[in-house]
Amino acid sequence: MPMQLGFLASPAARQELLNYIAGAIPPLPSVNEWLSSIPLPPVEELLSKEKIIAIYRRRRKRQKSLRNKARTARGPRCQRCGSRQRVEQHHIVPLALAQRLPELNIKDPDNLIDLCAVCHKYLEEATETLVPALHEADRWAQRHPLLVAEFSNGSRLRARDLQQSLVEWAMEQVVRLPNLVDAYRTVVERFLGYQPPLNDRKSLVRFLQTFRADNCQRCGATEAQNLRVYSIVPPKALVRLVGDGYDPLKIDRATICLDCANELELLRGDYQGWAVDPPDEVISRYQQIWNKWMSKN
Repeated sequence: MPMQLGFLASPAARQELLNYIAGAIPPLPSVNEWLSSIPLPPVEELLSKEKIIAIYRRRRKRQKSLRNKARTARGPRCQRCGSRQRVEQHHIVPLALAQRLPELNIKDPDNLIDLCAVCHKYLEEATETLVPALHEADRWAQRHPLLVAEFSNGSRLRARDLQQSLVEWAMEQVVRLPNLVDAYRTVVERFLGYQPPLNDRKSLVRFLQTFRADNCQRCGATEAQNLRVYSIVPPKALVRLVGDGYDPLKIDRATICLDCANELELLRGDYQGWAVDPPDEVISRYQQIWNKWMSKN
């Protein structure tokens, strides 16, 4: 199971993720050039009563029942890291575009994925950075000469309606950009499949927590806040082994409570050769400590 992406607080780590995703995104035309090449309707058409009412109705419309149905079907678990904490939902193709695409059924839960708040944050940031079509369309509308002139000479209410209408028109054109839908889907696919490098203690600890069970596998305790996943080899030695080419998935691990963990750490403190002994010897010594600790239960 992939690990949670909390370590992406590092700018270098975020850039590594962006580089991984960007390599697979199909080329996209410039939004500004695309919009500038399409004739704009007359101002009075943009400000027609029917159009303004339709815009505000669309903006209020949400698919709450759909989102709840999709979450119930999949279970409230992050599809990126497996976390059950603060699970949110993300539209693969943004709703602002999906509701304008006749070939994309916005009632289809397949356009939704469940993500924890941490993973959702980084997916949103990656999407906005790598596929900024929606933001570019919004900026194009906000800076359009018609809108600037209306704010200078007309009423604020009329200018506000024109602003909303320009944004709506820009979205309707952007949705026709070649490769745009494929780009959004590629970002999500690459993001879900991203495996960050396990080359430091913090990332290894987070990686281990994605395998957490619902109870201590030594004494059976079920207090979720006290449960942690521990590898047979402690993190400080595990970093060394991973650097030597060992796969952390091949080293046994277990979910244990804090009381059991304290007993384990006391036994581990007797062995100090983890930094100099051969890797196989390190694993063997920690396996012996682990077996001794488990047999005490």
